[in-house]
Amino acid sequence: MKTGNPYLSGVVLAGLFAVSAVYGDAGTDLSERVFKTAGFSADFVQTVKSGDGKVLQESRGEMSLLRPEFFRMEISEPDESLLVADGKAVYSYDPLLEQVVIYSFDREVGNSPLLLLVSPDKKVWDRYRIESRGKDAFKVTLREPGGLVTEMEILFQGDSISKLNVYETDGKVSTYDFVSVSAGAPEKKDFRFDIPEGVTVDDQRGK
Repeated sequence: MKTGNPYLSGVVLAGLFAVSAVYGDAGTDLSERVFKTAGFSADFVQTVKSGDGKVLQESRGEMSLLRPEFFRMEISEPDESLLVADGKAVYSYDPLLEQVVIYSFDREVGNSPLLLLVSPDKKVWDRYRIESRGKDAFKVTLREPGGLVTEMEILFQGDSISKLNVYETDGKVSTYDFVSVSAGAPEKKDFRFDIPEGVTVDDQRGK
C-alpha cells in the first residue's frame, strides 16, 4: 500500500548564484556545491517514516537532474511511479492507477524543495531560509507555512549529494540515500514525457 504523496515521492532542485547575498555564507556555500556540475544521475533508496520514527515505506528508484529546470524521479520498487519536470510542466504518472497529473512548473516548484535543486527562479528561493549544518550539510526551511514540505536537509559527500531528508507538513520524513552517483549531465531527451494511451489525465495547470 502506498503511504506517501505520489508527487512528493516521485525528490531533489542557476539562480542561487543571484541570491547568495540574501542567504549569506550558507547560501553561497550551498550554491557552489549544488551548481558545481550541470547535473547528475543516481540510484536511491527512499525510506518514509512517521513522526514517531515508525518505518512506513521503503522504495528504490533513480533520480536525474539537468540544470536549470529538468528533473526526473522514477520509483521502481515496490510500486512504480514517475515524476518528470521539463521547465514548463510537472508530470506525475502512476501506472497502477493509470493516471497522469500535470502541474504548472512555476507554481509547483515553490512547493517542493526537491525541485529547488534545478530552479533558476530567485522568487522561489526567497521563500526558503538556508542554514549550514557543518561542512557537508545544509538545512532549507520554508519561511511561511503553506507548502507540502516544511524543510529539507541536503548532505554532501565530496562534490555529490549523498542524502536528502524531506520533512512533510503531516510529520512524515522521507530520506533519500543516493548510490552509484554519476556527475555526468544527462541529456534533455531523457526528460521528455509522452502521455501513455488510455490513461486518465488530470491537468491542474489552469486550476
